[in-house]
Amino acid sequence: RHHCRKCGFVVCNQCSKERELIENIHPTKEVRICKVCNEKVDDAENNQESNRHRGDSSGMHSSEDDDGEEEPLQVSSNWPGANNCTWS
Repeated sequence: RHHCRKCGFVVCNQCSKERELIENIHPTKEVRICKVCNEKVDDAENNQESNRHRGDSSGMHSSEDDDGEEEPLQVSSNWPGANNCTWS
């Protein structure tokens, strides 16, 4: 069993093989994260990439699009029922 360093869930070895740089935990070392957190990271990266290809050549957002507030983190409703993962 391992702790995901991003969400804190305890997951099995199979479900915690991915790693990510989380600067407030360690500034240079990638730390263990669970499948669910990794999927969220992948989704966010894919969304950023698709936004770049939609015609915003400057890479900047207009002030109308961003009110300066971050949306709250949303936890997947299917967790911990993820594919063949055990948790406690």
